[in-house]
Amino acid sequence: MKFEFLFLLSLFLAKIPNFYLLPFLKSSFLTSQALSRIIIILLFFYLLIFKKNLFEKIFKKNPLISIIIGLFFLSCSLSIINALNLESFFSRFKDIAISFLGFFVFSYFQKKDKKIIKVFKIALIVNFLYQLLFVFSLENFLKEIIYQKHFDLVLAKLTNNQLYLDTYDEIIIPFLIKDLSFLNFIFLFLILFFAFLSNIRSRILMAIFALFFSLSFFKKKSLQKISMIFSLIFITGYLANLLISSAIGYSFVDRFLIEDKSRDQMPLEARKQQINLSFEMAKGNLFGIGLGNYFDNLSSLEKNQFIFTKKEKQRLSFGAMEFVHNIFGSFLAETGFLGFLSLLILIILFLKKDFYDFKDEKKRPWIIGFWTLFLYGFFNPPIPFSYQILFWGLRGI
Repeated sequence: MKFEFLFLLSLFLAKIPNFYLLPFLKSSFLTSQALSRIIIILLFFYLLIFKKNLFEKIFKKNPLISIIIGLFFLSCSLSIINALNLESFFSRFKDIAISFLGFFVFSYFQKKDKKIIKVFKIALIVNFLYQLLFVFSLENFLKEIIYQKHFDLVLAKLTNNQLYLDTYDEIIIPFLIKDLSFLNFIFLFLILFFAFLSNIRSRILMAIFALFFSLSFFKKKSLQKISMIFSLIFITGYLANLLISSAIGYSFVDRFLIEDKSRDQMPLEARKQQINLSFEMAKGNLFGIGLGNYFDNLSSLEKNQFIFTKKEKQRLSFGAMEFVHNIFGSFLAETGFLGFLSLLILIILFLKKDFYDFKDEKKRPWIIGFWTLFLYGFFNPPIPFSYQILFWGLRGI
């Protein structure tokens, strides 16, 4: 029972914004996500000592996937060979390694799925309140509590009229659709509303993707429920568009229509350029440039682009350049073709397995949730611990 509580606590801490445990002592070692990491590590070693058969069962159930996962994490480890910045390497490697341990921890607690979903919902409430504070310009209440790097990035995004949040609430949509109670409908409305309000295209795509595939929970005769979902999308989108347009003069509609070149088109072009650079960095480099070393391998001219921008824009510019905004491009550069190919094979195997498992209604929301999360990583850096632990955790379940 104690271990179950610790697991659920760790999940909750990973699903809400990272905050200081002791605000008067601001240290990266004393944050909510640091505690989440510690709990995952402790639970893993508990399983390793007392539940050895778990690892044997996982391997026997999916031997090929297990081997490819092992190869992928081996490639992540070997990427240290060419790393220029060891501090950045270990910062990235730490989260990937702990999330790998989380794969086994989540797998062990997979039968606690109902409690896991409850934790998701409780975290939703916290994340809604968190976003509301920024909407009403009350972020000063959070300044001394929220982890500084995350808080700075959120403020930088706000200067670009975007509401950033690395909690990926959109992955919960299939669980809400499956059991569409009144409370779940309210949760669904708020997830959609804040996704549209964020002005971040990837969040909106995640929400629409999750909703579209979640319609499979409805029987053919459930036209009323299907029409209700489409009405919900239209209403939330309309309200968010009206609110944002009146406040700042443009909204997510303009962003999808690429009305402004610098704001809407250039980020897309930058992503293409990053993937091309990833390929160049990986050429003739079996083990890659090292986890977290993408920025260190950019030319001086590219690095200096953000230095001469206005102070409030520097963090945003640096965040856009520091990491590749694509999961495949990121691992191609950092772990070389060995890591890239093992990840690509792994994703194909996941697709194949999920295609056959999709008919199982119990597994379906987890499958939709995982690919909704993957969609985010396809357009953004798969860097935060909250992303990594959910990516491997959902696969473990």
